[in-house]
Amino acid sequence: MLKKSLAALTVAAAILAPLAAMGQAPPASRPALTVAMPIDPQQIDPSTNTVNVTAIIIQNVFETLYTFDAEWRIQPMLAAEMPTYGDGGKVVTIKLREGVKFHNGGTMTAADVVASLARWQKLSVRGRLSAEVTEELRAVDPLTVQFRLKRPFATLIPMMAFFNAAAAIMPEANAKAAMGGPMTNVADFVGTGPYRLIERKPDQYVRMVRFDDYSALDRPASGYAGRRQALVPELRFVPVPNTTTRVQSILSGQYDVADNVPTEFAQRIRQSPNAGALVVKWSGWIQMIMNSREGIAANPGVRKAVQAAIDPEAILLAAFGSPEFFALTPSIYPEGAPFHSTAGSELYNQKNPAKAKQLLAAAGYKGETFRILTSQQYDFIYKAALVTAQNLQEAGFTVDVQLMDWASVMEQRSNPKIWDAFLTFHNFVPEPSLITFMNPSFPGWWDTPGKRAALDAFTSTLDQAARAAAWARLQGQLMEDAQSITIGNYYALMAHNKRVTGLQPVLMPPYWNVANPR
Repeated sequence: MLKKSLAALTVAAAILAPLAAMGQAPPASRPALTVAMPIDPQQIDPSTNTVNVTAIIIQNVFETLYTFDAEWRIQPMLAAEMPTYGDGGKVVTIKLREGVKFHNGGTMTAADVVASLARWQKLSVRGRLSAEVTEELRAVDPLTVQFRLKRPFATLIPMMAFFNAAAAIMPEANAKAAMGGPMTNVADFVGTGPYRLIERKPDQYVRMVRFDDYSALDRPASGYAGRRQALVPELRFVPVPNTTTRVQSILSGQYDVADNVPTEFAQRIRQSPNAGALVVKWSGWIQMIMNSREGIAANPGVRKAVQAAIDPEAILLAAFGSPEFFALTPSIYPEGAPFHSTAGSELYNQKNPAKAKQLLAAAGYKGETFRILTSQQYDFIYKAALVTAQNLQEAGFTVDVQLMDWASVMEQRSNPKIWDAFLTFHNFVPEPSLITFMNPSFPGWWDTPGKRAALDAFTSTLDQAARAAAWARLQGQLMEDAQSITIGNYYALMAHNKRVTGLQPVLMPPYWNVANPR
């Protein structure tokens, strides 16, 4: 059911795309579409940071070889077709589209792509993962790029398709000149996207205008894939950190779209004659991370007692207020996603304090304090932590909720001597190997033999059915080890002026194919 609704998200864009293909002009638009953002990113280089706000803004300027459609399947973007594989998956060959124009008037070649990917492999946290398995990256001919890998690496193409710490393609000269770090000069932001970056004033706005020579695909729009049209002559992104002000800017008509709106404002927005609300059902999930290196949570029996004690539904209701904004599920991936799985579901939503007490006794628990780090800066996380603490106390734990700012949570969690658990959220990522706690160095330090075997099987196979089965085993192992406990999926909220059409309710909404009619 969700799979069908996801495909329907892009109906407006898919309707508009054929009009241009048939030679009809796009509908008359207002001069600009103005988007109120929750923060102003410190820098907007597409490859050197993982801030979602950066990706939302700059994906309109730069493009990648591959991208994802409305059902999170990989599709070619700057590549001409899906890659071919040789030598057991260790040679990956990518054909490029011909005649793609850069914003500076140049035409994209394999030399530009190789330089851009080399920069990505050096500066991007995702690119560096691919660099570890790359023996050679070269241009075979002007329209062909080839990777030679040390071993099959199934996550290479998904990583290049995900526009976050992105494998953004730019002219060779620009890529080589920016090998030392983030780009800061607006003139250096030369991409192939439907919009050109023309101005950035930190803490004030980012402006981009339609690229008249954009090389659009002739395939129907779907998610981030297919035909992209700059239906609005200009895009403006304005930081509006105060949530009430951000909502009011939509209700008053000052701005056209407001991203990342607290769900508590949903009713107010829906009651407005001028505003609409979109629920983003592919936002992410809430999780409880436990310290498996030191302290009482290093005992697997204690972790299983925590797993048995917590009441995910009560936690999610406290955090989000209404079932409209969460899903009670053990699956990290929502229904309709390629990696949706119910593996380990028997260990989810137990809410069984009696069983937890038995597990604690068997684990040798003697009333030691269970320390939970949290912060009020993310109100939904704070509320979730309080209910979690109450669940654990009812099961016989001695609990200490340690309140601090979020930056301190991020800092303190690196020291395994001072905490036992923290609650956090993880944004949706289409490729499971990009999930932060898959890395054994991530605080919590999940690194069991079962996890390593399942992860190796997942990353080494190119067959999608085998990957899905391997991911199910990995999720089951996650539930069995009880080091990171999935509380459930959460949904975000966007607000917009009702005249705006074509918006996609996704975590990083694109603004091509979005219309702002007069």
